[in-house]
Amino acid sequence: MLRSTCTIARLGIVAILGTGILVVPESVFAAEPAVVAAKEDRTPQDTKYERQAADLEAKADRNARLAADYRARVSGGSKQSMAFASIANHYDHEARRYHQAALGARGLAKAP
Repeated sequence: MLRSTCTIARLGIVAILGTGILVVPESVFAAEPAVVAAKEDRTPQDTKYERQAADLEAKADRNARLAADYRARVSGGSKQSMAFASIANHYDHEARRYHQAALGARGLAKAP
């Protein structure tokens, strides 16, 4: 009983979070990787933003993997497969948000 209650709660949270989907053009994700400045040109704040960007990219990769895992579970039109599709959409959305945040952090690291 407890397991089904947790699952229902998770699906409710996913449904609530999934209503605010942000549309991001695909060209944002096709950007070339930025060239990192030489060590002597970097300030402590630059390294902080680079660390944040790396952390955000790791989170984006993890969410993208989770989305792919849930998409693999979708089969047919059952309620369970619809729930898996909804969870996969949530993780896709989170991956995009983390990727955008990482791009922003890298932009701050390169800013003069």
